[in-house]
Amino acid sequence: MHRRSITAVLSLKKRIFWILIISIASLLIFYGYFVSHSIINVVLREEVEQELTRVTTRISDLEFQYLSKKDSINLAFAHSLGFQNVSQKQFVSRQSLLSQRLTLGEESL
Repeated sequence: MHRRSITAVLSLKKRIFWILIISIASLLIFYGYFVSHSIINVVLREEVEQELTRVTTRISDLEFQYLSKKDSINLAFAHSLGFQNVSQKQFVSRQSLLSQRLTLGEESL
């Protein structure tokens, strides 16, 4: 009987040992996985920041071009292109769709 209890204790110790080994190995694998993903995310973030800087620079250049061309457009430039001053201004108005009646074939709704 005493021998069986010793065998049972040794068997339990072996199970606990292997469970601990498997747990430690699993934790190391998860640690490596999360560290690698953290590194990948840092690299991707740096690439996105570089792209953002490039796009921001391009937008600034386009704004500068817009402002420089906007300043060159004036009445004299418009006349040189053939535009003329309008003597009598006319405006167009549009009725809203709600003011019109809806019909279905011949019938009015």
